[in-house]
Amino acid sequence: MQLHAKSLRGCNPPQNTVQQALCPPAVARSWLHRLPPVQASAALVDAPVSQRQAYDNLQQLPLFSEHLEQEPSKPLLGNFFDEFQLGETLGQGSYGTVRACTHVASGKEYAVKILCKHKGNEDRSEIIMREVRLWAQLSQHPTIAELLGAYEDANNIFIVQELLAGGDLQGLLDAHGTLSEAEAASAMRGVLSALAACHAADVCYGDVKPANFMLASMWPSIQHVLDPSKPKGEMPLRAVDFGCAQFCPDGCSLVQGLSGTPVYMAPEVITDHCHSLSMDVWASGVMLYQMLTAQFPFWDTDMAGLGRIHPRQILKDVQGGKVLLDVQACAGLSADAKDLIAKMLVKDPEQRITAAQALQHPWLQQQQQ
Repeated sequence: MQLHAKSLRGCNPPQNTVQQALCPPAVARSWLHRLPPVQASAALVDAPVSQRQAYDNLQQLPLFSEHLEQEPSKPLLGNFFDEFQLGETLGQGSYGTVRACTHVASGKEYAVKILCKHKGNEDRSEIIMREVRLWAQLSQHPTIAELLGAYEDANNIFIVQELLAGGDLQGLLDAHGTLSEAEAASAMRGVLSALAACHAADVCYGDVKPANFMLASMWPSIQHVLDPSKPKGEMPLRAVDFGCAQFCPDGCSLVQGLSGTPVYMAPEVITDHCHSLSMDVWASGVMLYQMLTAQFPFWDTDMAGLGRIHPRQILKDVQGGKVLLDVQACAGLSADAKDLIAKMLVKDPEQRITAAQALQHPWLQQQQQ
């Protein structure tokens, strides 16, 4: 069973062998960060939220919430190991591991991301808790992985989330190469829906790429597998891993150095080190091009060929290159598909289409019919 093995990568440094993430647990605290359903709905969908109010919502999220569901029940103080039994390792990265876990009282299966609080002399507790707070603000959206809660002991923070059994979108692309326009549109609706929810709360996701979107269940549908004449169904995508997310109340948040994955970086990120809502749309445009062609918009090559290009050259090409929509790989694409790609990959972030606008693009509307 796969989970987001690759979701620990992206904004992290180059991978090294992971130190054992499970250190002997000390007395742990249960950090619970979930808004009541009505508040979350109002913040994200039903009512406009001012920049100040959105900021206050994030700062005032309760550490111990009264609004948790009964299963699993979470005490105000507790030890992760009192409630959960660890299962197989599902993925790992330079900062920790992802493992399956079972809630002892209910028998339900979840996934837990176990992150070391210290790396060398760096205390990463606040960075990790920022991820938890931003994720919690958005967790109830249907295209964002559900966050159940987080625990802390002396050495680790344990982030418990729903178990997503279908693997990540990158694995799907590795297996299938390209997707049809209908299939790519299905995936893109899930991606853009998650991003539109983030952007409504002034949150920049920060590391949009196929490895950070998981399938909640098997795709194509079991019905299609048994009978190919049946529809494949909508891709049940969920955004995971908010480790690179930033709160952007003014539309842009300056960061030290570059973070993200070079091939998906927007020009303004490279030039100005600015995390903005529109950078997510740019990366989604790169993803859409990749899904439809198995190539990338500034290089007439596939993933293997891209791996032979130096990262610095990739960044230069993103800044100065032209989107390749007239190459052989794009010959069979519809005019509407090319139009959406072009609008998502406008170099000027002020002129770039938004996630909400992209969801209304004729190509996505037509492919849904």
